[in-house]
Amino acid sequence: MSAFSLFYKSIEAVLHNWTALQLAVAHSSGGAQSREKAEWLVGATEQWLTENNDVDSLELEEFLEDVMSSEFNAIVDDGSLAEVASKICQFCGWFKNSQLEKLNAAVDKLPKGSVLTSSQPGEGDSDDDLSMDDSNMMNHMNALELSKDTEKPAHSADSNSSNLEENGVAKVDAEQMEEDDGWTTVTKGKKKRGG
Repeated sequence: MSAFSLFYKSIEAVLHNWTALQLAVAHSSGGAQSREKAEWLVGATEQWLTENNDVDSLELEEFLEDVMSSEFNAIVDDGSLAEVASKICQFCGWFKNSQLEKLNAAVDKLPKGSVLTSSQPGEGDSDDDLSMDDSNMMNHMNALELSKDTEKPAHSADSNSSNLEENGVAKVDAEQMEEDDGWTTVTKGKKKRGG
């Protein structure tokens, strides 16, 4: 493997394991071409770093922030921008100082799986499949009982609220359980005191 392809692979590994970018691609924040934009980002980062000798991690962090904002409509404020920029700059230093064994070892230690390397849309994943997964999850969640007692009906508001009261949680009336819009409101109440 050439030094340039190893450097490209190192940037690709860091960016493909960056959660903010993975989520932006998974949710198509950058539109239909989100995956292509993520791949472009790898090449653009490599080109910028190889053509310029004095790029520091703060500049790279600002570049990544601009790309995430303009191309993916995402604001990254979890601190990961600095971490990603620092790691890529570290790899760039090793690349420019011909420490290729060190770079290769570091890249091999990075996790391989990501949403960017998984199947492309249309390869088994469809909106219908996702909807089915969501409805199956909701059915499963609705089937869960709040109590360990399986003899009581699971969907009765009265039995659920009496079970909650027995377990030391304030009684929730049926009006609080499910509002008109389908959302369930849970309020914090006082626990019963033993005595």
